[in-house]
Order: sequence, then C-alpha cells, then structure tokens
Amino acid sequence: MGLFGFGKKTAPVGNARQSASALRPTKSEGLAYGLNIKPEHGYYVDIEALDGDVSQIRLVDDSDDGGYPPRGNPILAGRPVDTEHVPTKMKWLDRKGHLVPDFDNGKINNVSARARHVIESKEPGVHQFIPVEYVDKDGNHLEHRFFFFVGNRLDTMYDENPTMVLANGRTWVPASDLARRNKEIPPGKDPSLPARLMVDSQKVGPAQIWVEKHSGGGSTFISEGMFKAFMAAGLTGIKPTPVETV
Repeated sequence: MGLFGFGKKTAPVGNARQSASALRPTKSEGLAYGLNIKPEHGYYVDIEALDGDVSQIRLVDDSDDGGYPPRGNPILAGRPVDTEHVPTKMKWLDRKGHLVPDFDNGKINNVSARARHVIESKEPGVHQFIPVEYVDKDGNHLEHRFFFFVGNRLDTMYDENPTMVLANGRTWVPASDLARRNKEIPPGKDPSLPARLMVDSQKVGPAQIWVEKHSGGGSTFISEGMFKAFMAAGLTGIKPTPVETV
C-alpha cells in the first residue's frame, strides 16, 4: 500500500525527506500529523469482540465521492457507520495486566472518555463515538470506552507533489512504484525521488481530524492544533508523525 498503509497496527504516515530544493518550499512544517497508533508497553494486545460482527459493519452512506471506494474499508472511511453490527463489549487480553491506553486500534479504532473529550473540545459534533464496554481476560469490567469513527473525509494531498501520483484518479501511490511496474509516469512526476507525503493546508480548511479520501488504507491526519491538545492532555497510545505541509 505504499506510504498510505494503515492496517491493524499502523505504520508511520510520513516518510524519509530529501533535499528541500527538489520540492516546493513549505509554508509550515508540522501543520499536519499522521495519527499513528503505537503500543504503550512495547507489544500489541490481542482483542476479542464478545458480540457484534466487525466484518459486517457497513457505512450509513457508501456513495462514491471520487476517492478510494468508501465501502472498501468502512471502519476507516471517514464516514459514520450503521451501528447494527458494532460490538458492545470487547475483551482486552493483555497478558501483563496493563490498562487500555487512550487510543487503541484493536479491531476498531477506540478511545477513552478523556480522549473523546479532547477531540470534541476542538471539533464538536463532527465525529462518531459509539459506546463500548471493555473487560479484562477474566471478564471483569475495565472501562467504558468509545469506538471512534472519523467524520471528515477529505482530499487534502498536495497535487503538485512530484513524488506521488493519483493513480486512476482514485488513490495516491509513489511514482517510483509505478515505474517499477513499468506504468506510465505523468508529466511533473519524478520516480527517482524518494516518496513523501505533502498535505495542502488550503484543502484541509478548518478540519481538525480527517481521513484522506484518496488513501486506500484510510490514513488519518490531525491538525497542529489537535496535536497540541493531545500532547497537553498527555494522551497515551499515539505517536503523531509530522507530515510536510504546503
């Protein structure tokens, strides 16, 4: 999936930088961050859904908007989901007894009550939070949490980034990947440059958390303001990665 891989355990959204002379100068470094989930204690914890069916979760609206088809990855599509198959109870199988961090992405992205409070304080009424109970491996109550579905689905990548190509008008891929597959390289794109993400701040507008609609993996980004709010609150389970912004 290239730079946008966003599987069960997320990889950093950003990538290695090269000489600034190769790309347009940035207005502001770090205006956007990849919202990456990280383990708090050096290992990932297995999760078991005690009801519901994650594989059957569907979007309320799965209409085509020109991006990666939202129905292809509904829980990371940047749209509200139908709650019919969403679990109401999850088992946290931490072998060492650690509590759930503020952010976790086992099965479905989920957050603590205090993480929800921070998000809502910066961007109220935009995102979907579905209550869920977490229990430990013995079935004892741990915490009332929330499944977190981002409510902004935007096209925010910088179109003139010479290292990335909007393949088939749907999904951003590194120009170097197309070259390796002997695909045509559009004018203005250079497959010899290391692939890197660039966010267009004018496309982001007032959004604080958003899913890039041209990402097949449902890559999620946050604004600098949201990043500062998360850090000030000391929220756990995340490792935001700066993304170059123009």
